Amino acid sequence: MDATQSLRYFGPELVLTAAIMAVLALDLGLTARGIERSRWPGIVALAGAAAAIGSAVRLLRVPAREWLFGRMLVFDGFSVYFKVLLGLALLAAVWMSLGSREVRGQPNEGEYFTLLLSSGLAMFLMAAAAMAAPAPARATMPGQRLRATPRAVSPRSSTRTARIAAVSTSSGPK
Repeated sequence: MDATQSLRYFGPELVLTAAIMAVLALDLGLTARGIERSRWPGIVALAGAAAAIGSAVRLLRVPAREWLFGRMLVFDGFSVYFKVLLGLALLAAVWMSLGSREVRGQPNEGEYFTLLLSSGLAMFLMAAAAMAAPAPARATMPGQRLRATPRAVSPRSSTRTARIAAVSTSSGPK
């Protein structure tokens, strides 16, 4: 599946990316106006996390099992389940951070929520990583063929013996 076709299964990650950019732009805009302490970055981060969960829940209804972006990511029920679970954990972390005295009213509040959403995006990508899938799941993905393991070269192989003989006769003194 090519990149443009993969985008239809990449909704939660795109929503989180948009939320990260929105929180970052909002924080930069507020700082440029001289407003260093605002609750808006946290509220936008909370809305972005909730929208990402909604996008992931919508993908639970899709019965497909696909490779995404040139076999870098896997789309299946397992990865979507973990995206919903990780999204709920991200939503809880953002919600608890909104009421935290250590975060609320600090000049770097927007940066904190940007990093929090970025770590959520990384967790979403790890949940769909192709090499994190168990071996039976990787073997049953569409378009994949099982390959035979290469045979080990026997030490008594004629080609190996011929190479050793050629090296020993050409490297020695004459």
